[in-house]
Amino acid sequence: MGDGVAAPGQEERLASFLEVSVQLTQDLDAATVINVVIERAMEITAAGFGALVTFESNGTIDRFVSRGFTGEQTEMGAFMSVPLSLRGRVIGALYLAKTPEAPAFDRSDEEFVTSMGAMAAVGISNARLFKEEIERSRRTALMQQISWTVRHSLDITEVLSEAVEALGKAAGVDRCYIRLVDDDDQDELGPVEVEWDASGVQPLNPARTSNHPIVTLTARTRLTQWSEDIRTDPRFTASGAEDVESAGGAVIGASVGTPLEWGDELMGVVSFQKVTPHSWTSSETALIENAAREVSVAIHHARLYYSALDKADKLRELDEMRSDFLAMVSHELRSPMTVISGIAHILRWKSDRLKPEAREELLNTLERESRRLARLVSEFLDLEAIERGKIELRSDDVDLAELAAEAMVDAGQSARATLEVNGEDCSVMADRDRVKQVLLNLLTNAAKFSHDGDPIDLSIEPAEDHVLIRVVDHGPGIRQEDMDRLFTPFSRLQTTVKQTSGSGVGLYVSKTIIEMHGGAIWVESQVGDGATFAFTLPR
Repeated sequence: MGDGVAAPGQEERLASFLEVSVQLTQDLDAATVINVVIERAMEITAAGFGALVTFESNGTIDRFVSRGFTGEQTEMGAFMSVPLSLRGRVIGALYLAKTPEAPAFDRSDEEFVTSMGAMAAVGISNARLFKEEIERSRRTALMQQISWTVRHSLDITEVLSEAVEALGKAAGVDRCYIRLVDDDDQDELGPVEVEWDASGVQPLNPARTSNHPIVTLTARTRLTQWSEDIRTDPRFTASGAEDVESAGGAVIGASVGTPLEWGDELMGVVSFQKVTPHSWTSSETALIENAAREVSVAIHHARLYYSALDKADKLRELDEMRSDFLAMVSHELRSPMTVISGIAHILRWKSDRLKPEAREELLNTLERESRRLARLVSEFLDLEAIERGKIELRSDDVDLAELAAEAMVDAGQSARATLEVNGEDCSVMADRDRVKQVLLNLLTNAAKFSHDGDPIDLSIEPAEDHVLIRVVDHGPGIRQEDMDRLFTPFSRLQTTVKQTSGSGVGLYVSKTIIEMHGGAIWVESQVGDGATFAFTLPR
């Protein structure tokens, strides 16, 4: 009813109030409630203009709806406003106005509008509660869908690929991608792992997404971060905004990032983007954070699965290696023991019939096999000590040049080995017996993997803070694919030079001894050019 028309009587007001009350308390759509309140208030009070505003819980304006304003009207007469309050909290306000020539509002108008405002507050609150419940149900359904999507597989790539699509669609964004923590640098994020883009949205250039300030800030703070428009956000520099705005031609407007965590570990960041500005609501960020937690759980489970598979493979490999090791031990120990036993038998029963040169050869063989047996037993005992963490060092001042010369004799290689010392002071603080054990092992290996009579070159180079030792053979060299196995226990390489034997633990024990001294050991080789085993010991 417009201005100048008589207001309804009391009975008509009451009937209208009751009708409005029923409608307001039953209707669960906020927009419908607001329209009904404005229109009925204008009708009952004969107002020409009406407006209703509602507020968010933080005081910001949620909705503003008006009626009767044409843009040409500049003057108003009577004006009335009433708050919309519920349980002591103002959730909005209702405004009514008349033209200058219309009669003023009276007391009955005020009472009616105040009562209607109270009923409107109830209706708007009910509509909001219903909307929140609908939203909760929607989020619950989405979370169930996301949870099933990311947890039905233990393949990390598949999990992440399906996760970004499910998350992007659930959040209603244009783009969603995940960056995981770099395996080599746990303080940095790696490149984009997986990305989902809505239809018609330009994908990012992964090489440039590392500059995205929201993702970087999320990783640094481990908190959800967002921006309504990254291009105008005052927290970030203009150059940074330009960088992310045109990443490979892809436009980025609104952006939100949330961390992927498991306990205290940051696993990565999931980023959500819109190509246009957008004000992120608490409901949207809650959905995004809950979904990110589901993805974190899925990644953790997938990692556990792969870790279990890796451990199972290693256990199987270790079991096979130990089986081979036991077979090898029985063979390697039996061989020198058989020789020693046979020589002992000959010397006992035929000694008086042996020529001096035959007796000397038997004694040399006995000595060689005894050393071999002692070395095998020593290696096995050292291996057990290493695994139990019981190996110890007894450090003293050691002249490595003197020790190397002694090792050449004890290894039985003095006839073919040469020693070159490129300096004067070759002393270090070390366990003499353990370092000699390493030298014996390297010299024995050099002889084993080269032809009889081929030279073995041993060199020592003192430096200010360490001494470098090299043992060089002139055998067939080592294949590249075998290099990584050299210093692992139970590994034995095959050679075309001659039949070889050994425990497969010597180099592993040697590596442990050198590293316990604070040094390093390595090998350099090319097929056909021999091999160089080198190690350093600190002063």
